[in-house]
Amino acid sequence: MPACCLWRGWWRVYRQAALTNLLNPKVALFFIAFLPQFVDARGGHAVAQIAMLAALFIVAGAVFLLALALAIGRIGDWLRARPGFWRVQRRIMGTTLGGLALWLALPQRRGRARSPVSIQAIGHRAPGRYE
Repeated sequence: MPACCLWRGWWRVYRQAALTNLLNPKVALFFIAFLPQFVDARGGHAVAQIAMLAALFIVAGAVFLLALALAIGRIGDWLRARPGFWRVQRRIMGTTLGGLALWLALPQRRGRARSPVSIQAIGHRAPGRYE
């Protein structure tokens, strides 16, 4: 794929992610609920203080995500150089999933499933059961 097409694809992904974050109401609620407690009312310019805190939050998040991406890239290079790792990982996952399948297939090995809330605690009585 030509480099220009690859760049356009990344730009499109970036725009979509930025738009998703901007339209996410949870982010706005977080800033509305979390940041005002760090604003000094006597310091004046509360909006400027909140903007500064939000900018600091964004920069700290970007630095963290950049470091995370670089670390994951290094780990990916290390893993690509070790095909034996994937063989062991597949065996571990196969064993884990096979064990889970056996556990699900043999209900007598699990014991009876119990509800965390008993029917009596709720006040409901099944007909004929508690006489």
